[in-house]
This record gives sequence, structure tokens and C-alpha cells, in this order.
Amino acid sequence: MKKIQVLILIAMLLLVHSAISIASSHTWQHSSSPLLKIGLRDKYGNLSNTNYTANFVIYAPNNRTYYYSTKGTSDKWASSIVPDDYKGMALNPGDYSWQCYVDNEMVASGAFRIMQEGIKKSISEL
Repeated sequence: MKKIQVLILIAMLLLVHSAISIASSHTWQHSSSPLLKIGLRDKYGNLSNTNYTANFVIYAPNNRTYYYSTKGTSDKWASSIVPDDYKGMALNPGDYSWQCYVDNEMVASGAFRIMQEGIKKSISEL
């Protein structure tokens, strides 16, 4: 009888130990995606008004245009994150161009390329 009780006790301890091990283990998941940060600043603070609105425009290879506006102050960066800040924008392979306007004047421009190999996407500036 005592042998059965010891075996039951050992079995219960093993069961509790395995339950604790399972509960404390972690399953990690990760994700990654290409992002491009476009920034603009009044480097020397030459604007008469130290507050400004930076209006970013992106021209996608599917002939769609995406817009994002943000406030800037003096020589601090006004930035946008592509594609996160642009409603409805998906990064599909192709060449994109962008422009930034302050007070209806184009003050910066550039271009970038999205490449895809299998499920992996990458961004390079042009």
C-alpha cells in the first residue's frame, strides 16, 4: 500500500512539474516589414514662421497618389513613415517618387524602389 502511495505521489509531482514547465515556457513570434522614413527640417531656421506644415505626396507605380501632412517646428524634423502614415497604401514592387511641399512650394523630393523576392520585400532609395 505504501509503495502505491509513493508512486501516486511521484506521479502527481511529475504532473505538477510538467504543468509548471508548460505554463512558464514562451512561444515567440516575430514580424518584419520594410519601412521608409522621409524627413524634412528647416536646417537653419530661416522660415519667418517657426511652425510649418510639411505636406508629403507619394506617387505609386499603379498611378495612385498618397498624401500625408505633419507639423514641423523650427529646425526639428517633420517626418513620415512609408507606408504606415499613408491611408490605404500597400508597398507593391515598383518605383515610387515623393515630393514634400511647405507653403505650396516643393522643398524636397526623392524616389525609392520596392523589390520582392518570394515573400521578402526590400526598399532602396533611387
